[in-house]
Amino acid sequence: RMDKISFARIVGYCEQFDTQSPTMTVWESLVFSARLRRVLEKDARSHEAWCEEQLGLLKMSSMKHLRIGGLGIEQRKRLSIAQELSANPSILFLDEPTSGLDAQ
Repeated sequence: RMDKISFARIVGYCEQFDTQSPTMTVWESLVFSARLRRVLEKDARSHEAWCEEQLGLLKMSSMKHLRIGGLGIEQRKRLSIAQELSANPSILFLDEPTSGLDAQ
């Protein structure tokens, strides 16, 4: 049987509505999450390299310096998922990941 702390270490969770600061840029927010949650990597360059990779995968590289408050719902959801992935969870729970998005 797994205790709560062990469970929390392997699980990520994205809420339906994000809780990101609208005044931060996409880059600031993602780097903050990486530094906070990727504690085994002490090197800031490795955090930033991970963030660059995630932005590329999410097709958000061109939005790197935009404020979160100016993003659309889809971009905010993708950013929330990237932030949770920074903890490298084994399991990721997504609460209504497609609500408010186009069918495409």
